Amino acid sequence: MTSLHRTTSKDGKTLFRKQFRINGKRPTVTLGALRESEAQALSRQIDLLIDARQHNFPMNAESQAWIRDTAPGHLLRRLVAVGVLDEATKVVQIRLWS
Repeated sequence: MTSLHRTTSKDGKTLFRKQFRINGKRPTVTLGALRESEAQALSRQIDLLIDARQHNFPMNAESQAWIRDTAPGHLLRRLVAVGVLDEATKVVQIRLWS
């Protein structure tokens, strides 16, 4: 199960974070100050990656394209750290180390 949380910072910005279960843990990934539609789109991408990881499926073309072209580097590093992404995956390596 995953959840998207909205909070307000001290300076009035709307912040989002994503919580999910993976490998018996419940990590939180900070998405940052985004519009709600952007946060929901990121949340859906993370859900696709979690499903692929938990069911041992390869990443679909949409997820690979998102990682390759638009995913923020800090978010990719966090997803690797919590076990959603495998650092050895070629598309992840290209983004993290280029």
